[in-house]
Amino acid sequence: MKVSVYAPLLSRLLAGPRPYVGTLVGLVHDDRAHVLGCLLDHVEGGTPGVGSELLDALPGGLAPLGVAGDSDGRLEELALLSTVISLLPAGAQRAVVLSVSGGEGEGEPEPTAAVFLYGDGELERTEFETFGAEQLRAQTVLLRLEGALSLRCKPGCEPLAEAFDRLKRTLDSPVACFVQPEANRLLRAQDDESAPEGSCAELAGRRSAGRAQALFKLMLQRTGLVESRPAGGAPVIEYCRGRQQLVDLTLPISCVALVAAAAPLAQAAAALSEAALRQLAQLRTVITDVYREKERVVPAEPLHFNPEECGHYVTLVYSAASDDEKLESYRRNVHAALLLAADRPLFRRANRHRFDDQSPFLTNVHVGLSAPRQTAGQTALVRGTYVYHHYMQDRMDDSGWGCAYRSLQTLASWFQRQGYTGRAPPTHREIQQCLVDIGDKPASFVGSRQWIGSTEVSYCLQHLYGVESRILHVSSGADLGSKARALLRHFNDEGTPVMIGGGVLAHTLLGVAFDEASGEASFLVLDPHYTGAENLTTIQNKGWCGWKDGQFWDQTAYYNLCMPVRPRCV
Repeated sequence: MKVSVYAPLLSRLLAGPRPYVGTLVGLVHDDRAHVLGCLLDHVEGGTPGVGSELLDALPGGLAPLGVAGDSDGRLEELALLSTVISLLPAGAQRAVVLSVSGGEGEGEPEPTAAVFLYGDGELERTEFETFGAEQLRAQTVLLRLEGALSLRCKPGCEPLAEAFDRLKRTLDSPVACFVQPEANRLLRAQDDESAPEGSCAELAGRRSAGRAQALFKLMLQRTGLVESRPAGGAPVIEYCRGRQQLVDLTLPISCVALVAAAAPLAQAAAALSEAALRQLAQLRTVITDVYREKERVVPAEPLHFNPEECGHYVTLVYSAASDDEKLESYRRNVHAALLLAADRPLFRRANRHRFDDQSPFLTNVHVGLSAPRQTAGQTALVRGTYVYHHYMQDRMDDSGWGCAYRSLQTLASWFQRQGYTGRAPPTHREIQQCLVDIGDKPASFVGSRQWIGSTEVSYCLQHLYGVESRILHVSSGADLGSKARALLRHFNDEGTPVMIGGGVLAHTLLGVAFDEASGEASFLVLDPHYTGAENLTTIQNKGWCGWKDGQFWDQTAYYNLCMPVRPRCV
């Protein structure tokens, strides 16, 4: 069996905390193990948490492939993890063992990784390849499953457990069907014989963010499966009069699965079934835990997250009884288990991935632009998602005076989309009222068409969102290139968009490119003065979002840059 490792995962493993033991997860296809993720168990020695709830948070189709550890001296210990061997998916005869060594102290060589295959009591070193995000998207299909299940039982932990057991048996039987409306296709759980011929690549009906996707609806067959009914005897109905309490809850099912594009269609049905069962297990855990605490059934909701560093989605179930503050310690554990830095939120409700974003405005309009003119030097860009706010949106005629307001809205949208806040970008009136409330402007400012600048933008970010900003002063547009190093540091460390105001104009900076040798700098500018429709082609081709050299700026005007500092939190 050959082994491929997702490159961003390998980087996280090499830089991860020591000591650690974790479970490698991924796909197996065509005698190759594709390692996509790792679930860390922060216990020195011992068995990794392959049965932990985070395994249920992974997409269907991803399975334990082996173990990861941080030193050669523990390979024998890692190789003896029979629990991992027992959970290997079909087609994986041996477990993958990934060992990281070196780089633990000053003067030590850089950390390196070695891969071994373990089977039949023997450990054999093997070569491995790495692959990136583009290759992953090109070779896999993302399957989505939407539906609902009805949970009905008497109150109590035992009746709840019995009700969830019944739903599990239902999902784990041919009664559960997966219908793809776009292709008029039906796949049935636990029924390989009825699976149509072909590959999973045929399922792809749409592409999102460069990845092939297919949407399925969960349906439960109510008639026709005579062989599944118990034989013998006649049905008996017992009628009892009385008053009883009844739990009647609709469980939302929204799960994802990942399959190799070249895999047979039967594998898609198995992955969807696995995804549904995993989510039911999550719902069971969350709802039962809350019931034990509050003695009442509280709805829970599955949310999908797509951290940039991961090669897969993470689906977590949050109870309506728990707010983001109460879930902070749980989120920290998720960050740690997935080897993700705990300096920015990734799993708050506001971070949820929206497969069908209904926003009327464009996001990340810089994606797809050509590289800046200079090929040498360093380039740093905004990290994450923002919304492009510009003149004339929201039926608001602010042409000629609202450019800084629109830039502020773009900055605020970044903090909302990255999960730092659930608050939407402020309206013009809310911005003006904020400046009045803090004493910066008189009451007559509300409802006016007066300009604001970088300083006012920083005041609003602090008052409305609790976000601090650095103000960078530039004596003239001709001198802006001298601040390229500071902008590089900002985009590398903070990753937030920057508002720049000078003369009578305001813009948003999304990135900078700087050639140390020549001193040449280019700036990725998002222009809020655009008044047209939400047309990405026009915005990019006409330069409303694009790379500008130093001559773009007024050479004699004084500029201030508002550089938001993202809070370090989860």
